Amino acid sequence: MSYGVGQFLQAAAAQRQVLQGELSRMAQAATRHAQNREVVLASLNAARADLARSLLPGLTPELVAKAIQLTGYAPWRHQDPIRALEGERDFLTRRLAAIEGEETFKNGELLFHPRTGSVTRELTEVTAHLATQQQVLAATEAHPRFSHLFQIGYGTPAYAVPFWRVSFYDDWKAGDEILERFPGKTFDQVRAAWIEARQAATTLQEEVLRLDAILRQGRARWEEHQATKAKLAVLPGEHLVAAQKRLLDHVLTSHAPTMLAALARDPQLPNLYLRTTALAAKVHYLDGVHAELVGKPHAAVQEQLAKLSRDEIKYRRPKNAYAMFPPETFQKRFADRRGAYDKRWKRYDNTYVAIWGFDSWDRVPADRDFLWWDVMTDGQVDGDYLPDVGDWHRRHGRPTYLDDRHDRDELEARAAAAAAAADRDDDALLRGHDPS
Repeated sequence: MSYGVGQFLQAAAAQRQVLQGELSRMAQAATRHAQNREVVLASLNAARADLARSLLPGLTPELVAKAIQLTGYAPWRHQDPIRALEGERDFLTRRLAAIEGEETFKNGELLFHPRTGSVTRELTEVTAHLATQQQVLAATEAHPRFSHLFQIGYGTPAYAVPFWRVSFYDDWKAGDEILERFPGKTFDQVRAAWIEARQAATTLQEEVLRLDAILRQGRARWEEHQATKAKLAVLPGEHLVAAQKRLLDHVLTSHAPTMLAALARDPQLPNLYLRTTALAAKVHYLDGVHAELVGKPHAAVQEQLAKLSRDEIKYRRPKNAYAMFPPETFQKRFADRRGAYDKRWKRYDNTYVAIWGFDSWDRVPADRDFLWWDVMTDGQVDGDYLPDVGDWHRRHGRPTYLDDRHDRDELEARAAAAAAAADRDDDALLRGHDPS
């Protein structure tokens, strides 16, 4: 029996409700993951800092030699961080002495004090005088014909425009308008004052630039002196942090079993190393699991909802009111997928909680290569959808060292119990409580 439009729209509404429920569940998972991720990142940063400080507590010859011996960091065999620190310290010390030897710096207070410095006061006086001259120029040049009158020599014997020309009366009118701003003066006097003001302004402007350059240079020297002193004060700490970072990067990118064997000469280092690498792996795996089992399905659910909306609009149109749908097509389109969704969510919860709750840093095999994914999941959870996990298993095979040490059903029981606990107290995860 075929299905009609009414049945199609009814089934679409039911499917829409299921899909929207999935989106809501995915949004909650995304919020929880973002909060959990921040918690693990904070733990990772703290672990990195603890490991770095333990590898290199300070910049002394003894501590650097011990770090080289423990980690085998080859670059420091030829240029250790102490030499770099001493080189920069020597450069800054010599620069500080050079600045302090300059006369302008020695007399900086007398020359450049904001209120009483001689250069500062002279610049203030010259600037004020320049402003006076500029006022004269502005008052004169405000009239649009002043430049023309100046060029033709108006008010001087050089003025040669005959009285019968119209321009003579225009010049006369403009000259009177200008003289109204300078009572009691002739145009020739105004002209002379303008020439004098222009010459003075040019000279004063040059002086302002000169004094300003001296003042800026003095301030720059003072600022450089302060910055150099401050740099010298923090230099040992900066070099220590930089050296710790280089050493930490070397340790965390080296072959794990080899590095573990080397670090074992210091009892506290192996656990710090394993904790740091495990937390870094935890962030990476949680991101990967969430992207695969929530992020990708989220896009698919959105596409299904969009298709539902398009079809609902289509079959509500009058011309499609009598459309019929074959049973096979209809049933396939509106099959109940809640079971498949629940199965995926169970897989997500079991995998996510197993990784999230892992804190047994000492469970790794110290004498062979290992993958944190296999350690965290006891090798019982497929993670080959993560590129690095899949690549590891293709090159190394499945882990066998776990078979003799753990019951192969242990992970499923542990993960199921953890997931059930999370369901009973989901708020704890939403608050980002880190079991580690």
